[in-house]
Amino acid sequence: MRDFIDGNLTAVPAGSANGTPIMAGINRVSGILIYLAAGESVTYAIATAPPGAPPALTVTVSGDEMRRVDEPLGPGTMLYVTAKVGSPKFRAY
Repeated sequence: MRDFIDGNLTAVPAGSANGTPIMAGINRVSGILIYLAAGESVTYAIATAPPGAPPALTVTVSGDEMRRVDEPLGPGTMLYVTAKVGSPKFRAY
């Protein structure tokens, strides 16, 4: 059983060129579950610090391909959103 930081689904923040942290101020996260409806997508990078420039390596997931994405995070890393389409939701664990 997973312990969720927030039992409620939370809106994925608006993206930015350098990346917006999916959860501001929280750094003890083991992973992020992203929930996508058809037509929604999220582009993100995983880093240990906020990127100072647009990240060279990003991942894009789409609700047309996947409905739930489980992204485990290593110690000290965070998911930084660079773009999104629609209103995807997430949970941290």
